[in-house]
Amino acid sequence: MYCQNCGNQIPEDSQFCPECGNRVEHASKVTSMLPPQNETEKYEYIGFWERFGAHLIDGVILIVALIGFFILDTAILMLLWAPLSYYDATYVFAYLLWFLFVFLYYVYMESSSRQGTFGKNVLGIIVTDLDGNRISCGRATVRFIGRIIESISYGLLYLIIPFTAKKQGLHDFMAGTIVIRKKV
Repeated sequence: MYCQNCGNQIPEDSQFCPECGNRVEHASKVTSMLPPQNETEKYEYIGFWERFGAHLIDGVILIVALIGFFILDTAILMLLWAPLSYYDATYVFAYLLWFLFVFLYYVYMESSSRQGTFGKNVLGIIVTDLDGNRISCGRATVRFIGRIIESISYGLLYLIIPFTAKKQGLHDFMAGTIVIRKKV
């Protein structure tokens, strides 16, 4: 059991806390389930620059995928001997496929057992809920939508990350997530 006043561990049969002398009322002042209040932070929150590095790695992967979609699209049009007027419409289709790919990439990877994209995994960081648990597909989807909103602001909303206690961006606040160092 722990003292609610100082957080010191108390023997079961004690009437007073040996550290601060506070009178112990076993029902209200001592809780056997709670850790001491002075316990250090259990997570290492990841800041802006490390997250930006992971984003750059993911960006390279996604640009390669986009180039692949355009090469595939162009190859199909050339094989079909399609007129040039079809190219614009199919490029729109290629962008839509790429957007679907990006959506699935982020949502699947962040809600999977990896708990992060390839960029995050390379840097040893993961996405969790506020309690450190793996996030669901729904939470990952909300996080992705938040990322789109941040992108509309030309990325300026990402700049709140260094100024929040848990280094959260708007997308993290929306989804109730944190980005932390992976435990080894």
